[in-house]
Amino acid sequence: MCTNSPRKAFTLIELLVVIAIVALLLGILIPSMRAIKEWASVANCLTNQRGLGNGFLLYAEENDDNFCSGYVFQDATRRSPPSWVMAPLIYETNGALTYVGTDVNRLNLQARQNGLREGAIFPYTGAMDLYHCPGDKRIVKGTSRKDGSVPLRMYQEFRSYGMPDYYMAHTDPAGGMEVETKMSKIATPGQRLLFVEDQYDLYWNIDAWSYVPRGQWLWDPLGNYHNKSCTFGFADGHGELFKWRDERTMVFMSDRALAESMGFGKGTVFNPHNPDLDWLDAHYPGKFRVKGGN
Repeated sequence: MCTNSPRKAFTLIELLVVIAIVALLLGILIPSMRAIKEWASVANCLTNQRGLGNGFLLYAEENDDNFCSGYVFQDATRRSPPSWVMAPLIYETNGALTYVGTDVNRLNLQARQNGLREGAIFPYTGAMDLYHCPGDKRIVKGTSRKDGSVPLRMYQEFRSYGMPDYYMAHTDPAGGMEVETKMSKIATPGQRLLFVEDQYDLYWNIDAWSYVPRGQWLWDPLGNYHNKSCTFGFADGHGELFKWRDERTMVFMSDRALAESMGFGKGTVFNPHNPDLDWLDAHYPGKFRVKGGN
């Protein structure tokens, strides 16, 4: 004869202990998962930097050491040398390119990607994903310039990277200064910036990344997609992650209006000294913004 023994249920104390253990494990695992996700984003971004850098170098190698322009003009004109990427474009049925400009009805992801596709280095990169950092959420969230009077898509940006003014390879549009055109003229390429995470928040990352070395001030913001760090591509094709050391740098990158209210806005000298700008100075491709001077 079989007798059924009574089932032993968990006591309230035992349940609370189990819940506490699960909560403790989650508290340990969730930050770890976030860290893993962050490092995956950084690794992906560094791969992008290397891919873009190698595309730029391959273009120069096949064009007598001349590099293409790092400046993105606000039109559909094909120049010599060509720009590394172009502005958002529409392909017309007759093969012509139409510059979208700020026409919010046509300034969409496809037009932005058309501009990347028409850039000089795209035949050497071939992958649209190289132009977008996975940590850059502006294509979804927009930028700090958005307001209720302007459609969000005006400020939704796909391209996460830009080039310093030094590589514009055309007469400086602002001052007619002399510019550099050959890769062989870039001293110690393994220490000189080629690509930056560009967070210029106007339309589609127009122009180039403007920075005046040794001025102890910032003009265009850089990326803040990697937990107070930024990736950079160098003129030998490698990429690096640099962690910002000064909290004011992060404020400027995130909210220029707030930075200005705190006394270190666009074009305003940092006081006290900002060590992050020392690093940018040491790795800028030339002594001045462009070859001929500031």
